[in-house]
Amino acid sequence: FATGLILQKFLRANHNDVARAFLQLQDTMKWRRSFFGPGGEIEKGWDEEKFKGLGYTSVIPRSNSSSSSNDRPIVISWNIYGATKDIRHTFTPLPEFLRWRVALMETTLSSLSLATAVHPIPDHTFGADPYQCLQIHDYLSVSFLRLPKEVREASKQTIELFGRYYPETLEKKVMVNVPAVMGWVFGLVRRVVARETVGKMVVLGRGGDLSGVLGVGGVPGRYGGVGGELEVV
Repeated sequence: FATGLILQKFLRANHNDVARAFLQLQDTMKWRRSFFGPGGEIEKGWDEEKFKGLGYTSVIPRSNSSSSSNDRPIVISWNIYGATKDIRHTFTPLPEFLRWRVALMETTLSSLSLATAVHPIPDHTFGADPYQCLQIHDYLSVSFLRLPKEVREASKQTIELFGRYYPETLEKKVMVNVPAVMGWVFGLVRRVVARETVGKMVVLGRGGDLSGVLGVGGVPGRYGGVGGELEVV
């Protein structure tokens, strides 16, 4: 049943085009064989101290204010880029950053508990996929005006990698603590990305506004909720 759910994600990502879905699945299997260990486990390959405090996974209850008919808990991948001490050092070398970022993604997806799922995913155009996660990017203290080229390249590679090898896994992407002066940048982004992706993007100027999107239950206090602080899973 879990395998069927994963296959259906590839179909939905390709609007039920079986040939395109098969090619994407084939590419994904080749990539996973080259990227992961022989048993499917992700091989370490990164400095834990370097990425300490930058990524978390959490599962919180879904409130009515989350504006979704999905009644499953919200699985969240937190990316606290404002916690980095040296942003260029964090994103280089690129293979190390990508290996850490993929490991965080794998941990997040494991919290979706697909192996024990009992409800099917609706066919494309017949309802939302209930087995997706949120990504929250916190840019507190990050200077958008002086982003090194290494950061831009790492972001580009991450977006392309996740888009190709992790289809239909994103319910919503929320960017918080984004300076108002940078609002025009995301306005331009909305003009060039797919309409489905635009509908999943939320940009918030203050971290405290996040509880208005997710509800207060389980959301840490610094984001306007009543939950505890983020913990490494």
